[in-house]
Amino acid sequence: MKLFSRLVLFFVVGMLMHGQLQADTKVERPSLVIGDTFPAWQLETPTSETIEYPAHTAGQPSIILFWASWCPYCKALMPHLQNVYDSYRGRGLKYYAINIKEDGDPVATLKQRGQDPLLLLDGDEFGESVGVFATPGLFLVDAKGQVIYKRKSGASPEQIEMLLRFLLEKQYK
Repeated sequence: MKLFSRLVLFFVVGMLMHGQLQADTKVERPSLVIGDTFPAWQLETPTSETIEYPAHTAGQPSIILFWASWCPYCKALMPHLQNVYDSYRGRGLKYYAINIKEDGDPVATLKQRGQDPLLLLDGDEFGESVGVFATPGLFLVDAKGQVIYKRKSGASPEQIEMLLRFLLEKQYK
């Protein structure tokens, strides 16, 4: 009997290691992909104004960033997003900085960095609902509300800026 128990244990451990019994242990994580419609949301600004998306975009493309003041990758990326925003805001581009996993002061951080996206607070639950579990999460959404870019690790902030500019030029033709 002892040998049988060990064989069963060995079999179960082997199956788990090879993913054969993962149905009960696997956690599904929703995630938007390019071509998906970005979902509607309502979040508040630091002045308690409620912003409703997509109505707030007025049919314009938007940068949607999930960030935190302590995140070094966000700090490196955000000046490049600000450059893009500065170049295209006159054409209607919206830039939403949805704060998640925060333990600092996002208002002071943006002011200190000289950046002015539309800051939205307490976005943790919404971020997770679209598959953002770490910072930075970045999407470019076209005028029709479809995701046309989603950040994946590996691209430098400079490369992301160039790609966003390329995609936005196509939007504004």
